[in-house]
Amino acid sequence: MKTFTSPAMEVIDLCESLLDDAHGPLNEEQRDFSLVILRNAHYFVQLTNRYAEIITQMRNGQTYSGITHEWRTPLVSVIGYSELLADGMVGPVTPSQSAVYRQINLLGAGLRDAIQKLAEFAKTSSTT
Repeated sequence: MKTFTSPAMEVIDLCESLLDDAHGPLNEEQRDFSLVILRNAHYFVQLTNRYAEIITQMRNGQTYSGITHEWRTPLVSVIGYSELLADGMVGPVTPSQSAVYRQINLLGAGLRDAIQKLAEFAKTSSTT
């Protein structure tokens, strides 16, 4: 499950550094958006831990395609909010803040793509 938890933990670390003002101060709305990203990254890790056994079973041929939808839900916030913040749509950001939000966005997109591959695997497994 490290495939999923490692990038999510990196998102958590990056968000915490932003919230600690390590890359410059955030306005109230930026802080609120960053907290949403942080909460959803934590939720994603919780889901991953909960589904670890199910994923092992999927690798052994059993299918559980419904979990991929639940995983995608927190990623929508991570990807969308980080993009808004990186683009300065919630107020001006420093170049360092923008770079961190873009990194968060890339990590979220990578997780979304991995989940999509898992969903495709589950679908393929159920039809064979």
